[in-house]
Amino acid sequence: MSVEFFVRLRDACDAEIERLKPKEIKDSKKPSDAQFNGLKWVQKEGTRGAYDQTENDKTENFRVVSQYVKAKGGFCNLYGFKTWLHNQDENLIDRKK
Repeated sequence: MSVEFFVRLRDACDAEIERLKPKEIKDSKKPSDAQFNGLKWVQKEGTRGAYDQTENDKTENFRVVSQYVKAKGGFCNLYGFKTWLHNQDENLIDRKK
């Protein structure tokens, strides 16, 4: 089998994965580094150690980050942080290095 075959196979798989993605994931815009780090993060202590948390301050930055995390199933990696909705609460976002 040639390299060209594998390149075409990869491209076909990528196209099919993109076609199967839910509309919310396709439409969700990744927040910029400035939007993500511009939120007011407060350090908290949990059962698994320290993490940062921000709450809904009704800003555009929070809305963009929250929608993105929600579209990713409530958990994703952003700019070197594990990021998730706190107990699936859309008004709280947590992150941890």
